[in-house]
Amino acid sequence: MHPKNPYKDGVPQEFLGSCGKILVLESRQADWFITKRLLKRDFNIDILEDARHGSIVPVLPLRLNFLFNALDFVTKVLALDPPGPQSIVALDVGCGPYGIIGQLAAKLFNWQVRYTEPVEESRRLAAKNITANSENDVLVAKEIEDVEEVKTRKRSGENESRKNVVLCNPPWFIGSDDKNHEKEITGGEVQFVEHLIKQHQASVDAFCFLIGRKKSSLLIIKKVHKMGAHAELTKMRQGTKTRYFIGVSFKEFEKKETFKPKKEKCFSASIQNKKRSFSEIKSELLEIMKRRELNPIIAANTGELLRCSVCVVNRQWANRKEKRKDWKRENHRISEKWDKKKEREKMAIPIWRIRPSPSRIRFFGFLVLFLVFTSFCYLFPAGSFEARASWSGPQSDTSKYFQLDNRKAFVPKNDPILSNEELRLIRDRLFSDDQVRKFNHDAYPAVTTALLIQVHNRPQFFKVLLDSLRVAENIHRVELIISHDIYNDEMQNLTSSIDFCRVTQIYFPLSASFYRDQFPADDPNNCQKESENAKKVENCRGEADTYGNFREARIVNIKHHWWWKLNFSAIHFSHIETFVLLEEDHALMPDFVEIIDQIQSFAAEKNPTIRPHVPFITTLGTYKAKMTYNQRDWQTVISSSFNSGKHNMAMILTKSFVEKLRSPPMVKLFCEYDDYNWDFSLFNAVQENIKTLRVYMPQIPHVFHLGDKCGLHHDKGDCSAANVDSYRKMLKDHRYFFFPPNFTSWRRATEKVKQKLKPNGGWGDRRDRDLCYFLVNNVDPSSLRLDQLPFLQS
Repeated sequence: MHPKNPYKDGVPQEFLGSCGKILVLESRQADWFITKRLLKRDFNIDILEDARHGSIVPVLPLRLNFLFNALDFVTKVLALDPPGPQSIVALDVGCGPYGIIGQLAAKLFNWQVRYTEPVEESRRLAAKNITANSENDVLVAKEIEDVEEVKTRKRSGENESRKNVVLCNPPWFIGSDDKNHEKEITGGEVQFVEHLIKQHQASVDAFCFLIGRKKSSLLIIKKVHKMGAHAELTKMRQGTKTRYFIGVSFKEFEKKETFKPKKEKCFSASIQNKKRSFSEIKSELLEIMKRRELNPIIAANTGELLRCSVCVVNRQWANRKEKRKDWKRENHRISEKWDKKKEREKMAIPIWRIRPSPSRIRFFGFLVLFLVFTSFCYLFPAGSFEARASWSGPQSDTSKYFQLDNRKAFVPKNDPILSNEELRLIRDRLFSDDQVRKFNHDAYPAVTTALLIQVHNRPQFFKVLLDSLRVAENIHRVELIISHDIYNDEMQNLTSSIDFCRVTQIYFPLSASFYRDQFPADDPNNCQKESENAKKVENCRGEADTYGNFREARIVNIKHHWWWKLNFSAIHFSHIETFVLLEEDHALMPDFVEIIDQIQSFAAEKNPTIRPHVPFITTLGTYKAKMTYNQRDWQTVISSSFNSGKHNMAMILTKSFVEKLRSPPMVKLFCEYDDYNWDFSLFNAVQENIKTLRVYMPQIPHVFHLGDKCGLHHDKGDCSAANVDSYRKMLKDHRYFFFPPNFTSWRRATEKVKQKLKPNGGWGDRRDRDLCYFLVNNVDPSSLRLDQLPFLQS
C-alpha cells in the first residue's frame, strides 16, 4: 500500500464481524455496496445510477494506490510542488459509467479533470454520476481529440502553465466483444497503451497507466523505451490482487531506486515434553530464539503469560523441504539403477537377445516394410490400380499443357506512361464507332453460356487461362467475352489467337488507362490529403472518403470496369442465359463446362429443400480449398451464405440475377457504398436488399487463383511462374478424378457469426458515384465521351 493510502492499515471496523473477523462478501452486488458506501463516507462521492451491462466494480484501495503513485510521478516529472488545480489537467481515459478515478483525483488533489468514454451508454451514465458530485454540468467526450485542452495544445504547442496528464486503466485482454469492452480490446492493453502514447505524445506531458498483467507491463516498458520515452514501474498489491503502475513521459526524470524488502517468516519450535515449570519453558524458548538470531521483542512477560514478536532476518531454512525431496529422489534413482545393473550381470544370456532394443525393432520393421513395398511394385506395375477410385472421362490432349515451365515471367509493376497524343490515337482506333470485335462467330454456333473475363496487363497469367480453356472438354459450347481496360499488344495477340470457341472482345471506354491529367484519370486539380509532400490546390475538385482520403484513379478503375462490363453484357448479349465471371489470373479444370451444368442442376433441385424461398447462386470453387484423392469429395457440394471475400471467383450468375443487380435499389446500394472493391460493394448490396443469399460450390474447386501474390493489393508481389507450375502439377496428379458423373451429397459450411460490413473507403468522390449510376444504361463508346457526361458539365 502507498503510505498516503487511507486504507493502508486494514479494513474499516464497520466491515468486521462480532468475533473480529472480516465478513465474507463474495457477490458482485456486495462488492459494489461496499465501494459505494466507502465513496460516500470517506470522499462524499455519490453514485446515482448503476450500469446495467455488467461493468467492472472498481477496487477502491487499488485505485487510490494508483492515484497516489500518479501524484508522485507527476510531481517528479513536471517539477511541480504541489501540482495544483491551475497547473494540471487530468484526462480520465475510458472513465466507465462512474468516472471513479477522475472524481477521486478531483477530490484529493483538486485537479481539473476531463473525462472520455467511447461507449455511448457508459458515457451517458458517467455524465449523470459525475455531474451529481460537481457544481457544474460535466460533459464526457467520446475521444481524447474532442477535449478542448488537447485541441488547444495541438494548435498552440506546449504551455508552461498547463500540463496535460493521462490517467487510464486499459482493458486487459485481447478480444473484440462489444459487450465486454471494459475487459477486452483489439490487441489487448499493450497495443492500446502503445497506440495512445504514439497518437498523443505531442499533446500530453505524462501518461499514468494501471496495468493488470505482469507480462503486459514488461512488454509496455520495452515498447516505451523503443519510442525514446522514459518509464517507471511500480508494483501494487491488495490482498491476492496485484496491479502495476506505469508512468511514461518523454521528459527525463530521476527514477526511484528499487529494492526488495526483507521477507518476514513465521517461526515454530518444539520443546521436549517434560515436567517443567512455566518459567523454565519461557527461558528455554527465549534461548532458542536468540540462537536463531530472531531478536524477540517482548510485549508482556508475567507469571502466566509470555507475549513477544519475532522477525526472521537471515533465511536459515530456505528451500530446505525442496532440497530434502531432491536428495531422496536422487538416492532412489541411483539405487534403482545399481540394482538393475546387478541383475543384468547375473543373467547368463545377453538381454538384447531376449528383448531387442527399440532402435533394433525400428530398424527391422523398416526393412520388412521396404521389402514388402518393392515386391508389390514389382508384381503390380504403376498404373494398374490408378483408375480404380476415379473416372475416365473424355479428355483432350494435355501432354504439352502439363509440361512444367521453369522460366520466370517478367511483369511490369506499373502501366506504361503514354503522352496525350498517343492516348488520343489509341482512343480513336478503339472507340471510333460502337462496333465490337468478334472472332470465330462463323465457325461456331451461338450458345447460351458465356465466360465474362476481365483482363488488364498480365499476359503470363492470361496465357495460362487460355491454355486451360483450350484443353477443356466441350469448350465450343461457351462464348468468351474478354473485357480490357488497357491496350497491350501482347494481350491483343493472345486474344486474336483463340480459335477454339466464339470470342467477343470489348474495351472499357472510360478506363483511366486511356486518359491523362483529366477525369477518369488522376487530375492535377483533384484535392489531395494534407501531407508534407502534397501540393496545395486552390478550388480543388473531389470529396474525401470515410477516412479522409481523396480519389485515386488506379484504385477506382477496377470497380468501374467490372460494373461497365456487367451492364454491357446484359444489354448487348441478351441471348446469354448464364454468365461465369473470371479474371486474367484464373485457371480452370478441363471438365469445368460439365461442372457448370451439374452444379446448377444440383442447386436448383436441393435449394427448395434446404432453404426454401431463399435465392441462390453457384460458383466453380473458392480459395484455399484442399485437393484430395477421395472420390466422395469430388462428388460433394458445399452450401454456404454468400461472402464476397470467399465467393468472388468464377461466380455463375443467371440472366435473372444480373437483372436483379441492375435494379434501382441494388444500383443505389452498390454505387453509394464507400468501398473501391466491387466484391465488397456487391456484398453490401446483397446484405441490405436481398438479406440472405445461398452459394453452392463443389468441395473440390474447378477454378484456381494464380496471381494471389501480385496485383493491385500487392505492389511488391511475386508474379513468377511458381504458382503456374504448382497448378499444372496438381492437374496432372488428379487427372483421373476429372469428370465426376454427378454430385451425390452436400454439406453445410462452418460459418462464423455475421458482423456488420465495414467499408474500405476510396469511393468518396461524387464523380465516381455519378459515373456508376450513368453506366447502368449507357455502355457504348458513343455515349461515354467526356463531353457527353452530364455530371462533368456542371
